[in-house]
This record gives sequence, C-alpha cells and structure tokens, in this order.
Amino acid sequence: RLVELEDSVWRAVGVADVDVGAVVGRYPKSLYFDPDFLVERLRLLRDLLPGADLKKLLERNPQVLAMDMTHTLPAKMRELSVLLPNSDVVRLIETHPKILSVNVGSRVRSNLADLKGMLRVAGVVDTAVEVMVTHNPRLLTSDVRGTVAKRATRLEALRPGAIAFYAEKPASLSRILCASERALDRLAYVDAHDPVSSASVIVTVNTPGAKFEEKYPGFDAWQKALAAERARGESEERRAPKVD
Repeated sequence: RLVELEDSVWRAVGVADVDVGAVVGRYPKSLYFDPDFLVERLRLLRDLLPGADLKKLLERNPQVLAMDMTHTLPAKMRELSVLLPNSDVVRLIETHPKILSVNVGSRVRSNLADLKGMLRVAGVVDTAVEVMVTHNPRLLTSDVRGTVAKRATRLEALRPGAIAFYAEKPASLSRILCASERALDRLAYVDAHDPVSSASVIVTVNTPGAKFEEKYPGFDAWQKALAAERARGESEERRAPKVD
C-alpha cells in the first residue's frame, strides 16, 4: 500500500520523494484510496494550485486527498479570494495547508474580523492585518480571542506600544503574535537580567533557541520556574470557589 501511494503521487504529479510515512502518519486513510482515483484527484489538485509545492502540501495536510476537488476546494479558494482580495491564495494555501481543513466562511472570516478589531484598537489598520495574515496565515486558524489576544496582552505588558510600533512592519508583527509563550518570556528575562540590551522585540523573540540560550544560559531554568508558577496559579484559580 505504501508503494502504491508513493507510485500514485509520482504518476500524478511527478513528485518522487514524498514522505509517505508523514502522509500516512497524519492521515492513515490515505492507504486505502484506489491508485487510479488518487492519480485523478492529485492532478485536479495540481491544476487548482498551479506552481504550489505539492510535496510539502501533502506532507503537512494529507487530508486534502479526501477533499472534493470539483466543488469544495474551489469554493474555499473563492471565499479566501473574497476575504483577502490582494493576497495570492495559492501561496497562502501552500504556506498553511491546514486552512483547507477549516470552514473558511465562518471560522476564517470570524478570525480575520476578530484580529482586525483587536489590532485596530492599537492603531493597526485593516490593510496591515491583511498583510500580516498573508505572511503568516496560521493566524487565520488560530484562537484569536484566546491565544492570540493573550499574546498581544503579554507583549504590550512587557513592551508598551510595541504593537503600534510594529504596525508599520506587519510581517514582523505576525511572527511575534504567533510566537510561543516561552519566546515572549524572553523579553521579561532580558529586562531582568540584561537591561542594557539593545536587541529589538522581533530579534529577541525570533532568535533561534540554541543561540539565545547560549547568550543567556540561565533562561531555561528561569522559564521552567516561571511556567511552574503559572501552572500553580491556574490550578488554584480552578479550585477557588466561584462567587455569583
């Protein structure tokens, strides 16, 4: 079955080195497609996404193999084009294939509206938000009201005015808002242990982990202690009696 799957991808779109282990690991049902049916489906996918890196797309989101290529996928692409008229929809899908597995008309539309509303308060114009999600479409499928809003609040607490400052650099702002909690904790650590540092927010947050911890060897232990303290606080909050 694995050989048939690999052969079908080669016959359909000429990709010889697809990681079938990754495909099957993420979507076991891919083993059970009829080879000829799969070839036809992959060729439709290639025609719908001209120039896209199909190897990367299949390895990241093999569930696309089960999608209706004549109705569902074209409909999702049209909805994305309406939501983001100045974006390259094919490139957006290639960068973040998961977007094909969510409801564009409701979830993606809602996330984009929530993101614009949240950042508008900080002075970020709607067109800048559209540039942000083009550079980092993961924002379109994230929990904007929860996780992303929490990151934005944490960023402003550590660097007041940072969101407004990076409004002119939407690609950088998108990377910051998609950073992990651990990466944002770097800002607090640098404030406490290297107050004369001139590194910008984007450099501090996006420096590779090994390089950052080489410069700040005490960060790992400090961050683990901070994470444990947060976990205790959240646990106590859950156990506390609720008062109407």
